[in-house]
Amino acid sequence: MLDGVERAIQCLDQNPEDRKLSKSLWSLHQHLEHLCLTGRSTPLLIQSAFDTTDGPLPASISTTLFNRGAIPRGETQAPDFGLPRGMAPKKMRNGFIRLRQTLSDLCHDEIKVIEHCGRSLHPALGGLTPAQWVTFIGMHFSHHLQIISDELRAP
Repeated sequence: MLDGVERAIQCLDQNPEDRKLSKSLWSLHQHLEHLCLTGRSTPLLIQSAFDTTDGPLPASISTTLFNRGAIPRGETQAPDFGLPRGMAPKKMRNGFIRLRQTLSDLCHDEIKVIEHCGRSLHPALGGLTPAQWVTFIGMHFSHHLQIISDELRAP
């Protein structure tokens, strides 16, 4: 999970100029901004799951997604709050640094993360436990960073 945040910071640092990606609707910076925007709410949602012993039930699609271990390309749509609007690269970088520290502080007790059964609501996946949130963050960052990586390597 934190590796994905670190890779996002490195990608931003290595690509200070935005560039359109040929096989994506979004540019390189738009993918990174989306991760920054959606990442802002994730620590609050993990904490919300810690604050309860139950919560909303998971949607059936979440089982499929977690079993697959990856988000399929082109099959999902970003929520409105996660749509890129032109955030400055410096603000994105600072957002990723804050996210890295917040997640590190929140999830330092791995046993607590794994064993806690409370759930908080993801807009598409339904109720997720802290461990599922951590897994999803890693999958989400990997999904977008792989799109960027594939494009940057393409001839």
